[in-house]
Amino acid sequence: MHYQPVVARAHANEVKFLNPTATILLEQPVTIDKAGLLRALHHFHPRHCGDAIVVDEGILPPNCVHIKVAGQTVALHAFPSMLPEDQWRYSAEEACNWPNAVAGCQRHRAHVVVGIVGPTIDKLACARLTSAVAGVLAVAHLPIVLAGLWQDGITILTEGRRWAELSTQAFSQGEGFPAALWTCLLSFTEHDTQTAIILTVGLGRFAQLELEFEAPVKHQKILIEQCNNVIAYLVQNGPVLPDKASFAIPKVVHFTVFQRASERFGGIGVYAAKLVIMDGAPLDMQGRNHV
Repeated sequence: MHYQPVVARAHANEVKFLNPTATILLEQPVTIDKAGLLRALHHFHPRHCGDAIVVDEGILPPNCVHIKVAGQTVALHAFPSMLPEDQWRYSAEEACNWPNAVAGCQRHRAHVVVGIVGPTIDKLACARLTSAVAGVLAVAHLPIVLAGLWQDGITILTEGRRWAELSTQAFSQGEGFPAALWTCLLSFTEHDTQTAIILTVGLGRFAQLELEFEAPVKHQKILIEQCNNVIAYLVQNGPVLPDKASFAIPKVVHFTVFQRASERFGGIGVYAAKLVIMDGAPLDMQGRNHV
C-alpha cells in the first residue's frame, strides 16, 4: 500500500485539507460553474445537499469555489496542470480493475481537488459528502473526465466514467452503497495450493483493519462477492466485527473471521478468513442472498 500526504498543490498558494480529498483528472482545464454545481447537487442529492449555497470565504486562490452544504464548507479547487505524478502513478500501476490506468492518467492535463475545509469529521460522512460534490462536477464534465481518486493517506483510483457513476450514489444504502469509491480489492493466487486471496486497500481507514480472505481458485467469484458484502458492512458501520465472528449461507458457504497480523502482507492488521465452500455450491452467487 502506498502512503502519501493528503495535499492539494497550487502554484503560488497551497491548499491543505485535514480531511480526505477527492481529485478528478481531466483532459483539459475547466472553470467551475457555480450555479450549475448547485443545480446538480440539488438534482442528484436533494435530501442531503438541497441546502447547498456558494459562500464567500474571503480571498481565494484562482478558480477556487467554496460551498456550504450539509453543515460543512467544501472547497473545489481547479488546477490547469497535471496532478504531481507521485500522487497517482503507483495507484495506476496497481489498478487491477483498470488495465489501462497508467495510459489513461497520463493523458490528463488538469485536475480538480475537492475537500471539506476545517476540522476532521466522521470518515463515512466525509467520504459521502466529498464524493457527492466531486461527483456532480465529474458528471458535468464527463467527456473529459479520465479518473477519480480518493486520497486518504492511501490513494484509491477509479476510471473516470465509473467514478462519476458511483459518486452519484454517495448517499445510497444497501446494494447501491458505493464502497468501491473508497476501497479496492487486490487479488492474488497461490498456484501450488490453488488458493485465491483477496486483500483490501482502504478499508482500514473505516474499520481499522483490512480484509484478507481466501478460498479455492474455482470459487473466486464467491470470494469476491463475500468480500464486497463485508466491506460494505464495515465501511457503513465501522470496526464492529468481533474476533471469531462467523458467517454462513446454508448449503453454500461459511467462514469465521479472525483479527490478526497478516503473515502474507508484512504484518498489517487484517480480518482474516478462509471461506469454506460447500460441495455442489454454485460458482457464483447471482440471485442468492448474501452474507
